[in-house]
Amino acid sequence: MKKVSSSLKAMFTSWKITLILLVHYVILLAAATFVEKAQGTAMAREIIYNNPLFYLLQFLLILNFCATAWQARLWSQRKYGVLLLHISFIVILLGALVTNMFGFEGIVHIREGETVSQMRTMEDQRSLPFSIRLDDFKLVRYPGSHSPSSFESFLTIHTEEGERSEHIYMNKVIYEQGYRLYQSSYDADEQGTILTVNNDTAGTGITYAGYLLLLAGMLLTLADKKSRFRQLAKQLKRVTPLLLLAFLPTLSFAQKAETEHLLKNTIPAEQAEQWGRMQIQCPTGRIEPVDTYTDKLLRKIYRSDTFEGLSSEQVIIGFLMNPSYWGNIPFIRQTNKELPQAYSLPEGKYIRFFDVFSEDGSYLISDAVDKAYSRPAAERSR
Repeated sequence: MKKVSSSLKAMFTSWKITLILLVHYVILLAAATFVEKAQGTAMAREIIYNNPLFYLLQFLLILNFCATAWQARLWSQRKYGVLLLHISFIVILLGALVTNMFGFEGIVHIREGETVSQMRTMEDQRSLPFSIRLDDFKLVRYPGSHSPSSFESFLTIHTEEGERSEHIYMNKVIYEQGYRLYQSSYDADEQGTILTVNNDTAGTGITYAGYLLLLAGMLLTLADKKSRFRQLAKQLKRVTPLLLLAFLPTLSFAQKAETEHLLKNTIPAEQAEQWGRMQIQCPTGRIEPVDTYTDKLLRKIYRSDTFEGLSSEQVIIGFLMNPSYWGNIPFIRQTNKELPQAYSLPEGKYIRFFDVFSEDGSYLISDAVDKAYSRPAAERSR
């Protein structure tokens, strides 16, 4: 019996076991992500998140972190930052375990003028402690395009205390009696809405607490002069200047040549900055400076606030001034590996604006865009 106890203790306090468990956990999370993108959230929950083996893996990780923290005597050695990191991982895993075991999610489909008080989950129908009426649904499209820019629902929530009006749209969440409701999709005839309903008050609270502990642990670890992070930082300070001296001249010359060529097809930075201060109304109706809007556009297209040394204002106004030039610049980030094969697009990290149009000016991926916007926001990753 003692041998078994010693073996279990040695196993749960082993960093090798920690690494093995974490690798398996990461692999399962990655697999769940792929399943969710391909088959939807419900399938990912059924195959992975609600699998007893996944629960067991999370439980073993919690035990392992507790055992290693106790074995290392982090408190007595005053390694408070590392101790908080261990505790934060335990709390985050505990929150995930609570979510998987007790949280649930479903959808509510409502037609205009209809009132519903039930949600449909993967397993069954569940009654809600309130009812929802869809008063109106609106689909807003980008000017001059059929692509939806946003869709929103005007609802009336009925509870025991009375009723109230709510306006829900993408990235706007409604909280009601522990339930979270957010806009996920809509009917093809634009007369109905589909809301995702989530109930996970306990799991969400525990997980957020874990993130706060993780932040505190990281700050304490970075502040500790004897920590491994501080030692690595000192080593990097010695090596970084040498690396910069070796590569900076070549990089600077190449970037300068490219930037000068682009500058001939846009406006100077000073003028772009002045233009960026102008106030405009964005598609969502919000009044904001031009530079705020162009920053969002460039981040969405190129995944960065700048392009080859040019600001977002210079890039966008350059495209407006000389579309024939900028349309041939590959700066549209391509993350979907299926599109090049389906629509004969160039393969690579970036494509040109003209690549998504045929010779007669037809938008090659219009069907894919419409299909993407009709799906829930969580499933529109590419």
